Amino acid sequence: MASYGFRSNFLACCGTCGHSKESAPISTDRFLPRFGQHGFHYSCLLENLVSHGYVVASIEHTYIASAGWFPDGRVVLRHKEAPPPGLTPEARFKWMVAHTSEQISEGAADVRFLLDRITAEKGDSGESLLAGKIDLNRVAAMGHSAGAEFAARACQLDSRFKACVDLDGGMPPIAALPEYPDHATLKQPLLFLEAYHPESKTAGTAAEHAAYFKKKEQQLQTSRPGSDGVILRSPGTAHPSFSDIPLLFAGQNGFPPKGAVLHNLDLIERYVRDFLAKNLRQEKAPLMDAIGSGLEATVQRYGR
Repeated sequence: MASYGFRSNFLACCGTCGHSKESAPISTDRFLPRFGQHGFHYSCLLENLVSHGYVVASIEHTYIASAGWFPDGRVVLRHKEAPPPGLTPEARFKWMVAHTSEQISEGAADVRFLLDRITAEKGDSGESLLAGKIDLNRVAAMGHSAGAEFAARACQLDSRFKACVDLDGGMPPIAALPEYPDHATLKQPLLFLEAYHPESKTAGTAAEHAAYFKKKEQQLQTSRPGSDGVILRSPGTAHPSFSDIPLLFAGQNGFPPKGAVLHNLDLIERYVRDFLAKNLRQEKAPLMDAIGSGLEATVQRYGR
């Protein structure tokens, strides 16, 4: 069983966001966990969601986040496990796949454990900060990069989540979504929102790329109705664009200038909000309904 390193008191906006306040009053009935690195790496996205009426909880995945702080004062650093020496390239690849699957399983367990705790603390007795404030029938899981796979695996296993947001979580040359011997698939609509990645900058050989894109299409086609695949093509959009990192280093170290970074963040935020509005609030979603290729994004409807 994984260890868990998040605080037991939940914050209106992650606790590490720039404008968040600990124990702030909750005035919404929607709940959205966010998973990935540290919460403060996603302050823009998370504060934007909070400003539109979502309650956001952030997990610091123990041994995966660079550091996790526990209530008793312990600080647990990230654990990096290297493959055994002397492996052939094929054996090394198999070890990597198995190790990644184990990490995804533990991350998904964190996600589900958080929902268990919130369900237990929600209540209606008035004793908890969450009491009577959250509608557990409208819960989404969201993550970026490895955190996206944690969220997706949690959704494969747990129908309590009503929507899944995967932010640039594809795993070329293996698969777009987690695959396990149980053959579990997503039980809820999926937003697969990713930056455009040219094949020249994608891991693997040409044959592996072809196999990956075929597998990706199969996985997305068999998603639940209401699912969408969005490829962002706005100039400067890349894997880090879903976090605050490009904003912190705008115009430096190869990152786009500040104006482009802010534009791309705004685009990402609008697609996430539109998808959640459609699937948690049953509201109109003009961005999601704009099927086809545009100057900045390609939107494709999935689901059977």
